[in-house]
Amino acid sequence: MVLKKLAITTCVLLFTLFVKSQPNVALTPPMGWNSWNLFEEEVSDKLIRGIADAMVASGMARAGYQYIVLDDYWVDGRK
Repeated sequence: MVLKKLAITTCVLLFTLFVKSQPNVALTPPMGWNSWNLFEEEVSDKLIRGIADAMVASGMARAGYQYIVLDDYWVDGRK
């Protein structure tokens, strides 16, 4: 039991030291927008470009949103 606690404490300490040595690691989680949540399989180039422009215009990009995830309904065949 003592050995297990020592091992856990050592791991936590090493992890803490690593994170402190990397000041820019995980300041925010990966942030993005997923097309499936709104459009399901009805995506197009024009639509996604409009979403990208809206992310910038609304301040989402400044807030840390970096990704647009395109889900083109691959599971049922792309249309």
